[in-house]
Amino acid sequence: MVGELLDGVTRRARILVCGSRRWADVGTIRLELAAAWTELATTAGAPVLVHGGCPRGADRIADILWRRWGGQVETHPADWDRYGRGAGMRRNADMVAAGADRVLGPEAVDGFESGGGCFGEWGEHLHDAMPELTVHDLAAALAQTSELLEQAVTTARGRDVPVSWDRIGRAAGMSRQAAWERWGRLTP
Repeated sequence: MVGELLDGVTRRARILVCGSRRWADVGTIRLELAAAWTELATTAGAPVLVHGGCPRGADRIADILWRRWGGQVETHPADWDRYGRGAGMRRNADMVAAGADRVLGPEAVDGFESGGGCFGEWGEHLHDAMPELTVHDLAAALAQTSELLEQAVTTARGRDVPVSWDRIGRAAGMSRQAAWERWGRLTP
């Protein structure tokens, strides 16, 4: 937990950045990092930024911004000579295993792009190490689905000849009364 005492020392929060080597949107990364810094700063100081040490893309942009703001950076470069093609995934697993209070990347931030084919495995490492990401992802998907469902009901009811609450209810697997109680406030 952020701010907990470990051997009498208050632990700094850790922010893990993962993203594409091709990432170039400095604005999105700046906004997400600033929000994380503000939220996670404690009496122990600013959070520690953790990344894979890629010389370009999301890692590089985050590193430059964080250091410019006076923050501490922890890099985990892949050991390609020792582990070959598996070095990146090994490095990613090590970063996740070290723990993070926030993950900024394609799994958690709209607009971040994945780095390619290996991100599916990286996402699995993140979800194994931080089960709350699964909760986050499902809650985000539920919110998006609920919004789309409300839009569909609004469209159906907003037609020249509105779709009946009976038909909407049947389509949603509920009674017309339940459909009206759930979505009736959306339409006049």
